[in-house]
Amino acid sequence: MNICFYGLAKKMMLVQSQAYCQQYGLNSIFLLPVNLYGPGDNFDPCCSHVIPSLIKNVSML
Repeated sequence: MNICFYGLAKKMMLVQSQAYCQQYGLNSIFLLPVNLYGPGDNFDPCCSHVIPSLIKNVSML
């Protein structure tokens, strides 16, 4: 159930940004935070995504 509200909150931020642009002419950038890693992700430094590769490299320090 919390996942539903998390997605809704992200959508509301986008709609609010668009409304400010339309009403006040405020140009903004909406950065959408996403999960780039998780259980079962590939942590191989040769072929993984950026975030899992960084996690692997930092954990090896």
